[in-house]
Amino acid sequence: DGVPEGAEVCGAPDDLPSAEILLLPVPLSRGGALFCPAVGRPVPLSAAEALLPRSDVCFCGGAPDGFVRAARQAGCRLTDLLCDDAFLWENAHLTAEAAVGPALRECDVCLRGTAVAVVGYGRIARLLTRLLCAVGARVTVFARKAADRAEARLCGACAAWPTDRLPTGALDGMSVVFNTAPAPLLDETATACLAPAALIVDLASGGFTTLPPKDPPRLLPAPGLPGKWFPQSAGRVVAEAVMRLSAT
Repeated sequence: DGVPEGAEVCGAPDDLPSAEILLLPVPLSRGGALFCPAVGRPVPLSAAEALLPRSDVCFCGGAPDGFVRAARQAGCRLTDLLCDDAFLWENAHLTAEAAVGPALRECDVCLRGTAVAVVGYGRIARLLTRLLCAVGARVTVFARKAADRAEARLCGACAAWPTDRLPTGALDGMSVVFNTAPAPLLDETATACLAPAALIVDLASGGFTTLPPKDPPRLLPAPGLPGKWFPQSAGRVVAEAVMRLSAT
C-alpha cells in the first residue's frame, strides 16, 4: 500500500537490484542500528553497507565513520544530507512548524498571549521564534551570542543570556518551553521553577533535559517531527535535495 506506480518492493536487502542512486534513512542510524522504525525490528547497519557495492551514489544523513569507510571501499560516492545547508534549512522549517502541533495538542490554552521560552537559537529555533511571535505568543529566547539575541528581539521576542546553564528562576512563569539546544541547559535547577502544568517540548537530539523529582513539568520528547507530521512534505524535501545534489 502506498507504493508509487512503477516502484518495486524488495523483501530483503539481497533482493535489491543494482541502482545508480541508493537513498538511505535520514538519520542513517539510531542506537547503532539502521533507522527504520516502520520495519518493527532492529536492522543492523551492515545490511545497508552490503548495498553500497551495487550503487554509484548513496544519500543518507549522519553517516558514522565506519559507514563512510565502507562506502569509500565499495567505490560508492557518499553524500550526507545533514551536511547540506539548503536541506537543513528546509528540514528546520518543517520541524519548527510541526513543533507547534504538540504544544497546541497538549495545552489547554492558545499560544496567543502565552509565555513561551525557546532555548537555543539555531535554524529550528530561529524559524520557531518567528512562528510563535507571528501568532502572538510572548516569546523569550535564551541564546548565547549577542547577534542571535539581537535578531530574536527584531523578531519580536525578548532575549536573555543563559551563560553555561540557565540561571535559577529563568523559566519562571513559562507555560511552554521549546528546547533546541543539544547541551544540558535544562537541568533540575532550571526546570524546578516550572509549574507541573508547564510543558517542555524537547526538539534536541540526545535527551539532555532533566526534571526535578518533585512536581516536575510535563516533558514531551519530539524527535523526527517532519516525517511524523508532514510525511509528504518531508519526502519532497529529501527528493529535491537528492535531485539537486545529483545534478552537481
